[in-house]
Amino acid sequence: MIAYVETNFILKLALQQRERAACETLLELAASGRVRLVVPACSLSEPYDTLGRHRQLRRELQQDFMRTLDQMERSEQFAARAESLRVEVTALLGASYDTERQSLDEVVRRVLDVAEVIPLTREVHAAALANRESRHLSPPDALVHASVVSHLSVAPAGAKAFLTRDADFDNPDIVAELEGNDCRLIGRFDQGLSFIRHVLGAERT
Repeated sequence: MIAYVETNFILKLALQQRERAACETLLELAASGRVRLVVPACSLSEPYDTLGRHRQLRRELQQDFMRTLDQMERSEQFAARAESLRVEVTALLGASYDTERQSLDEVVRRVLDVAEVIPLTREVHAAALANRESRHLSPPDALVHASVVSHLSVAPAGAKAFLTRDADFDNPDIVAELEGNDCRLIGRFDQGLSFIRHVLGAERT
């Protein structure tokens, strides 16, 4: 059983978001050798860009909030509480990025220990450029798509699934292309885990 995952799988684990438990179980199945977990190389670097965007947004919010606190500190009624909030918010936002970055580093290491990584070859880049417009995909998504299709072209027969929370992959052309390679597109990690468990159960009978 081959399970393809992408950037959102990494982020669910690193940021401890909903469906994290299903992603943890998938990692355990990969570690045990029951599932062949495959991830495009670009999906191991893209989460760091996501964290960078989160950090920038938080900085902008922090700046707006601090300007509000500046106004409140002019009032004797609110000055002490505003100063306390300033210290607390500054510490929270500073620690949040460091914590998320460390968590992401750890998740990437764990994935590298158990998963097969699809390299970003010249052919993958060329396919991404060629199919980006026809598949209506962003450049990062086009690289993921081209990586998965490239791996499918040489993958052995057997059940396969592409697990992704990215709705942009759920279009008829991509679904048909995947199904033509015996690969099912599944838009939730918990549903993907249920499908994988069903396949593994059938394989044991």
